[in-house]
Amino acid sequence: MIFQFPKGFYWGSATSAHQVEGDNVNDWSEWEKENAERLAKEAENKFGHLPNWSDIKEQAQSPQNYISGRACDHYNRYEEDFDIAKSLGHNAHRFSIEWSRIEPEEGKFNEKEIEHYRKVIKALKKRDIEPFVTLWHWTLPIWLADKGGVRNKKFILYFGRYVSKIVGEFNSDVKVRTGFQPISQIPVIDFSSSIGGMTALFEGTKVALKNALDYRNNLENAGINCKTLLFVITDGDNNRPGEASDVKAIITDLLKEERNFASFEAILFGIGTGMEGYFNSAAAEMGIKNVATISDTADDIKKMINFISSSVSSASGSQNAISTANF
Repeated sequence: MIFQFPKGFYWGSATSAHQVEGDNVNDWSEWEKENAERLAKEAENKFGHLPNWSDIKEQAQSPQNYISGRACDHYNRYEEDFDIAKSLGHNAHRFSIEWSRIEPEEGKFNEKEIEHYRKVIKALKKRDIEPFVTLWHWTLPIWLADKGGVRNKKFILYFGRYVSKIVGEFNSDVKVRTGFQPISQIPVIDFSSSIGGMTALFEGTKVALKNALDYRNNLENAGINCKTLLFVITDGDNNRPGEASDVKAIITDLLKEERNFASFEAILFGIGTGMEGYFNSAAAEMGIKNVATISDTADDIKKMINFISSSVSSASGSQNAISTANF
């Protein structure tokens, strides 16, 4: 059987500014510099069990390798990168605009950087690649991070000012409008993409959850109806010993928090860990009514997409957002 994608289907790739541009100055770049020495010293304890440890030891124990620095220099080489994308048959590209470049000081916009992103958009369109714009891919200008970032009650006002500036500059240049909705990129507090022996997991869970809830409250105070999705991503093949018990312990720990979970919706992704029943009962105890338990099959991936889509469409009002705590 031959499956055909519909006419006009977008094939492409996606980047975030901090991952590829190089030489960004934001809260993440500052964190990297502050923690590089520590991470290098912890490398053997964290990666020493790997069979190729002797091959990667030198790099893993070099503090410089924990600082993004120039990254792949996409800021200067974006045209070359787009040529490669075009050669691979891409007709769409999602990229993010680095807020710290646009507004390096509070209320002061950098016109030179705005012009840079205008050139990026034109370079894509010149190659018949549709630009999908992400306004915020989690990094923050240092001045905003110093104010508490997303937990600051005025965050939505700072973000709104930035969005207004970008929309005013690029609205006529971008066809795909999803990138220009008030909250276009789902804000994800992502502290772990896997479970199993991560020492900071419990505290990280609580911090991520608190940030997601504070951010949601700030949005709602600004009149934006916001759903909160709690993702639990597990290893469906149960390849990590003790993973199910780790996740159970985390959920149990969350139950101790004096927080209102009733407005959450939850997804358990990954079947085979034997924790579906526990997850559902824990969610019920937390007051979570809308729960989806899915695997990585094609049908269940569709189920997850529909689950998220229904969450978005069920939010009332013209401005909607989803805040997620993800582990």
